[in-house]
Amino acid sequence: MKLQKSTSSRSSKQGFTILELAIAMAIMTVLMIAFYQLTLASTRVVFDTEAKLRITRDVRTFTGELSRSGLSASIAYIYPNRDTVLTSAARLPEGGTGDFVLFIRTEPFDDTNPSSSVHITRLTAYIREVPVGALSGPVVQYRQDFAMDESSRVSRLPTEENPPNTAESMAAAMLLNTEPREVLQLSRGLANERLFINYAGRSVVVNGEILHGNNNRRLTNTYNFTITPRG
Repeated sequence: MKLQKSTSSRSSKQGFTILELAIAMAIMTVLMIAFYQLTLASTRVVFDTEAKLRITRDVRTFTGELSRSGLSASIAYIYPNRDTVLTSAARLPEGGTGDFVLFIRTEPFDDTNPSSSVHITRLTAYIREVPVGALSGPVVQYRQDFAMDESSRVSRLPTEENPPNTAESMAAAMLLNTEPREVLQLSRGLANERLFINYAGRSVVVNGEILHGNNNRRLTNTYNFTITPRG
């Protein structure tokens, strides 16, 4: 009887065998991998959902803002990029593509007088600033309103051969003296790698791609719309 009691006591104090430990560790490893994959998948879903919402918001904001600026303008010119020396010769012709669009609002000083002077009352520029060697960059806006005085006069009807100011001279001063506002964090041009197209000599086609995310995971959405100034 004493011998049986001693054997039972030793058996109850034995630990797990190596095989049992290996099986337990294998099960734990499988569970941890499954949990990690589930967490990663959930994180990606949240990331993608937030990025898509931001893209949708940015597209709506960007298209709405450009449309309002364009429809309230009298004319628009497109230039190659931010580093372009602004002159009338730098305006891109029909079919030209660039990363710089300038919306110009002009008004006569006296719309009842055929010989009234014409003034620029607002300039709005949208520029996609692309670092050297990159394909994408932010879109920024410059805007300035002007009083109807000699500093904003661009012609006197009928047309004046040597006006005191031009859209380009006023835009160059605006770029130097006003702070830009970022409109899009990251955009890629799809028109010969540029964002704006001169369509039919009087309309602006905006053809680009909005990017959100990071280098590990990035979501995109394209946009294409046309703006025609009121003339």
